[in-house]
Amino acid sequence: MQASEVERVALLEERDQFGIGEFKGSVVGQWQGYDADGAGLVKYQGKTYRSTVEGAKSVPVGYKVQLTYANGVYVASW
Repeated sequence: MQASEVERVALLEERDQFGIGEFKGSVVGQWQGYDADGAGLVKYQGKTYRSTVEGAKSVPVGYKVQLTYANGVYVASW
């Protein structure tokens, strides 16, 4: 493996061990709908995240939503 691949593997292992998300705080992503299991799907920087949903209304695909990582779970809210 090259150095960047080794660093990436180490980062992923650290995230698994300590429950660290792929970003800090909250970010703005685009709502993609629900998957077959009922998890919310939010796209942020080209990646789709499975999330729990805290929203009081229905929103269309592409709607800007807040995506937060907390306690080992991604949460989408609007």
